[in-house]
Amino acid sequence: MNHTPKFWATGTGQWTRLARLVLADDVKTAMTDGEALSGTMFLGTPLELIEELERCVRPDLASVMLLGQFARDDVADALRDIYPGLDVVMA
Repeated sequence: MNHTPKFWATGTGQWTRLARLVLADDVKTAMTDGEALSGTMFLGTPLELIEELERCVRPDLASVMLLGQFARDDVADALRDIYPGLDVVMA
């Protein structure tokens, strides 16, 4: 799954990269498009996204891209309300 990390980095000075999460209704297509960066985690349901954000020690350092049916203002606004400082991008 594109070298998806099992756990996000934690601890002082150990956060070497942003948590990049992509929520897409068509994960296979999203992985083959230009958005497929090394270390990016591709998720197919909002529940999977919430699970990963809850595992993330610093969600304010995470970046979430919403694709397809999830690229809506109401989804982005809900994520920003639940996780202040979360970078949410719609494509």
